[in-house]
Amino acid sequence: MNAIQYFDWGGGKRDIPYCKVRLKNFFALTEGRKFIGHIPLQIFESKVLYSIYNNTENVSNIIRSKKTEMYQEGNDFVWNVFIKAPIKDNRTLVNIALISVSDANRWLFFNMFEKWPGGYISGRKIKEESLRSGIHFDNESLQIAIASGLNVPLRFEDNNELITISSLLGKEIVFELI
Repeated sequence: MNAIQYFDWGGGKRDIPYCKVRLKNFFALTEGRKFIGHIPLQIFESKVLYSIYNNTENVSNIIRSKKTEMYQEGNDFVWNVFIKAPIKDNRTLVNIALISVSDANRWLFFNMFEKWPGGYISGRKIKEESLRSGIHFDNESLQIAIASGLNVPLRFEDNNELITISSLLGKEIVFELI
């Protein structure tokens, strides 16, 4: 190993891609067309909020995002979330929300958009048993949530497999809007 391979000249840890959210056909919607020319968005703060059920109650946690990228790809709105450290939590999710606050003109977001579509994670449909998934753009913030009913874990529809916080690492979450 030579000196260049040994030393970390970058001075910090690399961004870890947590997940990618794709809002299919967002820019084909009337509400989505308002965003054309405003993408990419500058983000002030991003975080991932999630809750797990531990047999007696829901426990909530926050993961601060290191970096967020939002851009247009065809008619899709794409949101990449990067985190600071690997997630070792392998407990079952009850809900998860990705939240970002932007410096965009607040009137662009004001009561602009709210949808409740079904979701997919890497092509696998999320079971819609008490599912409350939502996309909400309002007052400078963008929020995407996948939530089950109270104390009901999130599962895939195809084989009833439980969805964990760490299982989303590197996956694409897709919401079909049209």
